[in-house]
Amino acid sequence: MYKDGRELLPYKQELKETLMLLVDKTLSKRGYQWGSRLLYSVLLACTNTYPLEDRFVNPDEWNGTAFLHSHHKKWGKLYRMGETFISWHVPSQPELDFVMELFDDVVSPTLGKLEDLLADNVTRDLAWRSDFCRLLSYVQEAFSGIAGLMKEDATKEEKELYYANTDLPESLPEMVAWTAQIEVNYPLRDEKDLRRQKLLEHRRRFREFLLKSSQVLRQQGEENTVDAIHMVISSFRTYLLENGAPDIEDWGSLRNRYSNEKNVARNYAGQQEWPRSLWILHARFYQATRMRANNIERIRTKVEDSIIDELIEWSMYIYATVRIPAQNLLSRISEVYDGVRRRVLPKVYEALAPGTDDDRLKGALYLLHYSNFGKYAVTDLRQFSLFIKHVFACQHNEKPSIQNIISAIFDSALNNFIERCHSIYRTHSQPLIDAAEEILNTVPEPLRDRDFIKRNFEHCRNRENTFLQSLQQASEALLAIGNSTSTHWRYHIVALRIIRTLIQKDVTNTTAEMKYLIPKVTDDHPSIRYYSQRAIMKMTRYIKIRTFTQREEDISLQINRSPLRRMVPIHQPSEHTTDKYLADFMQPLDWVLAQDQPLLQDKMSSGWLAWEEQVSLRLAPSSSIEWEPASQAVFDEFRLSCLKPEFWEALKVHYAEENQSSSVNWDNVSFVKTIFQVLGNSPWEAFLPTLEKLLADKEQNKQRAAAELLAGVIAGSKNWDFPAQNKLKEWLSPQLPTILGQNLKTDTLGIWTSFIEYTLGNRDPRRIFPQLIIEFLMRENQTMEYNQELSFDAIRICCFTQSMAEALGWRFRPWIGPIVDRHWQELASDHDEVRAYIADALQLFDKIMPELLHMSELNDNVDLASRAGYLLTRTCGVSPPRELIPQFLEAIFTSIKESPSWRIRLKALPLLQVFYFRQMSLISEVRVIQILEVICTCLDDENIVVREMAATTLSGILRCSPRQSVITLKERFRRLARKTKLPPRDDPKYPIALRTLHSAILGIGALLDAYPYSCPSWAPGLIVDVLSKHTHSPLPISTTVRRIGTSFKRTHTDTWAEDQKKFDEDGLSALSLLLTGSSYYA
Repeated sequence: MYKDGRELLPYKQELKETLMLLVDKTLSKRGYQWGSRLLYSVLLACTNTYPLEDRFVNPDEWNGTAFLHSHHKKWGKLYRMGETFISWHVPSQPELDFVMELFDDVVSPTLGKLEDLLADNVTRDLAWRSDFCRLLSYVQEAFSGIAGLMKEDATKEEKELYYANTDLPESLPEMVAWTAQIEVNYPLRDEKDLRRQKLLEHRRRFREFLLKSSQVLRQQGEENTVDAIHMVISSFRTYLLENGAPDIEDWGSLRNRYSNEKNVARNYAGQQEWPRSLWILHARFYQATRMRANNIERIRTKVEDSIIDELIEWSMYIYATVRIPAQNLLSRISEVYDGVRRRVLPKVYEALAPGTDDDRLKGALYLLHYSNFGKYAVTDLRQFSLFIKHVFACQHNEKPSIQNIISAIFDSALNNFIERCHSIYRTHSQPLIDAAEEILNTVPEPLRDRDFIKRNFEHCRNRENTFLQSLQQASEALLAIGNSTSTHWRYHIVALRIIRTLIQKDVTNTTAEMKYLIPKVTDDHPSIRYYSQRAIMKMTRYIKIRTFTQREEDISLQINRSPLRRMVPIHQPSEHTTDKYLADFMQPLDWVLAQDQPLLQDKMSSGWLAWEEQVSLRLAPSSSIEWEPASQAVFDEFRLSCLKPEFWEALKVHYAEENQSSSVNWDNVSFVKTIFQVLGNSPWEAFLPTLEKLLADKEQNKQRAAAELLAGVIAGSKNWDFPAQNKLKEWLSPQLPTILGQNLKTDTLGIWTSFIEYTLGNRDPRRIFPQLIIEFLMRENQTMEYNQELSFDAIRICCFTQSMAEALGWRFRPWIGPIVDRHWQELASDHDEVRAYIADALQLFDKIMPELLHMSELNDNVDLASRAGYLLTRTCGVSPPRELIPQFLEAIFTSIKESPSWRIRLKALPLLQVFYFRQMSLISEVRVIQILEVICTCLDDENIVVREMAATTLSGILRCSPRQSVITLKERFRRLARKTKLPPRDDPKYPIALRTLHSAILGIGALLDAYPYSCPSWAPGLIVDVLSKHTHSPLPISTTVRRIGTSFKRTHTDTWAEDQKKFDEDGLSALSLLLTGSSYYA
């Protein structure tokens, strides 16, 4: 399968002559491409290290005398690690001599011909282009073929210069880690080897030729030179990336091949034995990986910089077919040569200046769109402000193709741009400092460089200052762009999004930023309004964190330590703790006491199932909050705008735009909440006229805007002092009947329903405004007439009550009783919609199970019966709290035992089975026994349909029941069948005895059906001793016996060859009697 360079040596003269002939005579493109690949293959076979074979057994087995006659026994043989022996090809001296001979006689003369083609007096026509591509193809493939022969290293001076000019921003050279070189046994690793020196000279000629040819072709600039340019770019790739290892793509293809073949050969997880060919591929992959590791960080010298400069020019060439391969190569080079991006970006920015040719501008933009360059441009401190300045200046070009690529660059930049936080570096953690000192003490004394630690500390602080300066420069540039009247709206949006990202949690914001953002809130463009609102909310959130936080790590983690928050321990929680906690919600809150003792709890994290050791409670606010002094100027600018009625009128126009939304916009609500949260009630007087106008207008969009404004001000008033909140309450109390009643219409019901969900969600029900709304809803719920001519008012209250329950969650329990009692009275409402809402509300409670069973058998109201059946199925399918499971089962037991209607028992049995399946892990053993007992009672029901349904239910439950239950029931049914004797038909006891015997037969059938695909040891005994004796009993016993036998034979057809061994001759005869009515064996 593999080439062996040693096999070529006997034919080296013929090969050399053939290659020389091919260089001169292959004039077509296909001809010289194939000829150059032949030269590449010959050189690769002689210089590379590779396995010589990949047979499925080791060489000693393959060459053994017995293998020829028994090789089939080795097919598929697997080996463990270390058991595989590989024959490697390692370049020998004759092979290396042959390689040098090829370079001297074939490659070097060809390179000389190429150099002659660049002479000044040569006519560069189509023939010249053909010769150029042909000759360069052979030279390029020759250097590709010896990529693994040696590695050219940079000098010490070049390395020092290189390490000082990396892509890492503001880093000390000592803090930059570099990969260690791995020994890969290059054949020409001795620097004194004359052959190595000779090949290095050939490489020097090759790179000088490439640089000169690139410059000549750029000056020529003709369309017929595109093929020649492609060859030069491809040769640049060979020179830069194939030095000491093949191109990275070769390693990637080998990795994919190894991964795919391993997946094909894998039989189970954790497999340790693999085919020999996979171990050989594994070794090849590791060898390629070592070579790649040595070339991940290549040293960039002046020569490489010159080539990179040429590639930059080709990346911005007039023809796209030239730009694309050059850009791809530059992106690849930036992954292995550090500092390439720092060298490329300044020239890219130069090409973005106004007046640049469109094709060159496109090339620069497409190059910037590559993630290796664009991501670096927006994340490096030194490059970001330049990126903003030059890319935003491209709006002068109106070409759609250019604007499209700019939009793509902006999208990529915004996705990669991250919000930095340097406060984590100022975190003072004594345990961390002690641990660092302990690590330092483990270092030998001569290596402890505390001066370097101090220098690095100072350097980190300088880097942080540099970042803050760059941040300020970028912010100023963006504000200038955003405030300019000539900026296009697309660029406005991008600038706004970047400004929003530049808002740092550990950096104080400027008044200029707030002055820029506030007018954007009322801009005509919806995206500008959206991002400006988000930016202001982000800014105020960070100010709040900095105000309430004293530790740097809290700023980094965005931990808001509210001064009103207290942690209160829970002392010995019991079952009455939750009851008392919920009962307190029904009592009015003493606000004077709540200002001294933490009584309020907005967000609940425990209590519904178990209590934590301590819970978070809050004090009632007693005064307004004083924000951090450094941000007072920002808030003054914010307040100046919000105190103007014109601001709210402009905001109203956009909030009330027609979008036919049936719920409030949470972003708008949050923005209004932010205003009243940070500014207190100072904007209330300017805000109120706008709110009253919107509330008075019943149009849907106006009502939605009113709901958003009102929800925002209620949420923002949480931390107002009591007089300010009481003033708002005095205005809202008389307005509620109009807002949630008279002005409400069908198209605005969803809007105010979402308003209630937001206002009551994550809020203590005793707070002023949640309590006000809850009291209003409870009053309306109790006084509303549900049977008016129009059903809308009743539906309105039902919707609001349902929203209240969803918002409060399990803390809704104190209000359940009055609401259920009121709804229960209205189950017979005249309106279908009202009954539907009440039915949905009563799904929360378990007292309606018997009533639902009665409703499901109604014949005069099909709609009610179908709804009841649907609700029964849903109720049995959900998982109730554990403590409600016994009550639920008791409700079903009561319906089965006490109902006079056989139809109710018929419908309750499947529900019992469904509930058992869904809650099996939560049902105790005692309850399981009760379930089986109730079902066995139904086996003796007067109605045969109920008896058969009970048998089906019992079979399903027994499949998931303990084995002991099966044994107990088997003996019970066997005993019942034996002792039950049928008297004469005219005997009064005959119906009772027939029903009892039928129940025993049905029970035995349920036991057999519980094991449809296996034959328990007791099954043949039941068939022989019980069932076969009742084959000719009166109906319905005989038909039940035959049905049981038919079902048993059908379910055991696939395994009958094994199952029949458990029957003796009498058993098989009895089974045949069950199936046919007569015995074949008789």
